[in-house]
Formats: sequence, C-alpha cells, structure tokens
Amino acid sequence: MGRRRRSYLVGGVFHLTARTQGKQPWFTPGVRTAIVEHLAEAVRRTTTDVLAYAIMPNHLHLVVRQGRDPLSHLMQPLMRRTSLLVQRVHGVEGHVFERSYRDHTCRDSEYTRNAIVYTHLNPVRAELVEDASRYPWTSHAAYLSAGAGGRLPSWIAVIDGLRLFSPSGNGGVGRASANYAEYVLCRRRCDLAASAELRGVVTPRALEPPNVTGGDSCWSRLYAPVLGNGATHGRAEGVGRERRVPDLGDIATQTIVDSGSPVRLEQVRSACKDRGVVKMRRTVVRRLRAAGYSGSAIARYLGVSDQCVSAILRAEAD
Repeated sequence: MGRRRRSYLVGGVFHLTARTQGKQPWFTPGVRTAIVEHLAEAVRRTTTDVLAYAIMPNHLHLVVRQGRDPLSHLMQPLMRRTSLLVQRVHGVEGHVFERSYRDHTCRDSEYTRNAIVYTHLNPVRAELVEDASRYPWTSHAAYLSAGAGGRLPSWIAVIDGLRLFSPSGNGGVGRASANYAEYVLCRRRCDLAASAELRGVVTPRALEPPNVTGGDSCWSRLYAPVLGNGATHGRAEGVGRERRVPDLGDIATQTIVDSGSPVRLEQVRSACKDRGVVKMRRTVVRRLRAAGYSGSAIARYLGVSDQCVSAILRAEAD
C-alpha cells in the first residue's frame, strides 16, 4: 500500500496528533517541557501557526493553521527531536512514535472550536488534573491570560484562536477570552452529563454553549474562503503548479497600491516611525496575516520583532 498523501491547504486548519509506541508514558514532565520548547522553535522556522497544543504523557495534540509550508516542515523536526530526547532520557531503542502523525481537516468554525477545547481538556479527561489550568503543558493558560491582558507567547496564535469564540458584535479579546472560558466549562458539563452516575444532575440549560456568532463571522472571513476554493490533497509542489501562492512581497506591494498611499515598501520594511508609514505597516501586517502567514514569518519579512506583530494583531482584535 502506498503512502497516503498529506493534505496541503494554505490557510486551512488541521488537528494533528502523534502517539508513542505502545502508548508508553515516555513524555515525563521534564520531557514535556522540552517538547514545548522544541515546538516553539519548530514553529518559528515555518509559516504554520499553532492555535492550540497539549503534550500528554504518551501523545500530543496540535491545532494548526497551515501556511505556505507543508505540515511536515513543522512535524518532522518536532517528532525527530522528541524521539532523540526520549531515547536519551529513557534509554529507548527503536521507534518512539507508533506511526507518523495523523491530520484531520477542521472544515468549519464549530469543528475548530471543539478541536481547540478538546485539546485543552485532554489532561482533565485523562484524569491528570481536575482543572485544565493546573496542567502546564497546554496553551489553555494563554487563552485565559489574553483576556486579562497578560503577555502571550509570540509563537502561539492565541488571538486568532480566541477570535473563533467571539460573541455577537465581537467585543475584543477580553470578551472572547471570557466566552472561551464559558465554552470550556460547557464542554466539561457535557462530559459530566454523559457519565452514567451523573446523568440528569446537569440541567439542559447548563449544557448550552455561549453565543459565538462573532467567531462564525471570523471563520467566514478568514478561513472559509480558502476552504471554499478547493481543499487540495497532495504534495505542496503539485499544488504550486496548479495555483501560485502569492508571496509576502506581492501581498505587501498590492496592499500599498490598493491604499493609494505614497508610502514605499522599503519604508514599511524599515525602522521609519513616520505616522503614515506606521499606519501602512499595520495594514500590511493584517493583510499578510489574513493571507495565512504566521506572525513569525511576517516579523522576519518586515524586520520587526514577533512582539510588534502580536501587538498590531491584538490592537485589531480589540
């Protein structure tokens, strides 16, 4: 049987999973911490965004938005470094992962929201902790911290993930974070209601998820157009022959042209602090982000810090 071709969909969202051989709990606390560090480094080397992650004792979950790179550009270095780490720490010989990673396309906003929450609730459902906030190897805490104005890891696309939980009329990061917390609580109640010994204890009203129509609108604006234009399966180079993916320079140049601004691209990519240049730089950042480029890729192209790009995107969400 031939190898299954990986999905390749610029801007598409995927739920990725990888499990250890025989479900062995080789990802001990120290190893989990190192895996998170390896993941952060792998993300910075690709155009793929991580919306959510969870590192469990014997498997890992990632919810990602694909950039121009194949998913393998993120997963192969991560799994290779994880394997070497496990072999060194635990004296394991042979394969660490039972197979290559699995990928599932998130076709709509509801599927993506549930994939994010499922990922963050994994430690609770595995009975490792009673509260997801007490498990340090997921991005759950960052989703809660965003609502309080906390400093966010630059390599996790928390703001993009939170947008999918926005209530009607948006309301900014704070309301989206509060809505996310309520959504997580609702899913946990559903888990409890499904338990035979607790069935009937949780009221139907408590199982109703919060209003996320703002998140659905966000999906339609940022994700659905890509999915609607043909989810393609196959190698990245094959897709490249069918349709050319605009690069950062093309998009940045067209953004400036469309605005009618006298600002030049080289000014946008410089340290110029002129008000008009700063305004155009923000517009370019938002356009590149909507085109599927990661915050790190945008920062590298414009010659600014990851924190600068994150601040621009956060201001837009507010």
